[in-house]
Parts: sequence; C-alpha cells; structure tokens
Amino acid sequence: MRTILLYTPEEGLRRDVPLSALAAALSNPQALLWLDFENEPDPAAEPLLTGIFRFHPLAVDDALAETHTPKVDD
Repeated sequence: MRTILLYTPEEGLRRDVPLSALAAALSNPQALLWLDFENEPDPAAEPLLTGIFRFHPLAVDDALAETHTPKVDD
C-alpha cells in the first residue's frame, strides 16, 4: 500500500495525490511531499524511485532488499 501526502501553501494538505502529479509536485519549491510504502514493497516502487525521484538504482535496490548484508568495497 502507498500513502502520498502533498502540502502546498496554495492548496493546503492533499491526501488524494495521483502518481501522475508527483513530478509537478517535485518541481514546486514550496511543496512538501511525503511518500510512504507500507508493508511489502510495492512492485511500482523501483521505477517510481529511480524515474521520478531520480535515486540511484543501487540505492533503491538496497532500500527494497529484505536483508541488509554489510558490504566492503576496495
């Protein structure tokens, strides 16, 4: 399940934000956006986080993994 909250000074708090409005919300410097994935990872989470939010794909993979094994890199 996904919860999206968007606050803008013009509209106040909105709870019914569609995914299609996220890019516009991120371009508004006065907007505050909260996106919460609850329980099991949503299958749409990875393209959403890498596409709209532009997080690095490896960071998204690590965040969505159930186990977090320590890594060492030379």
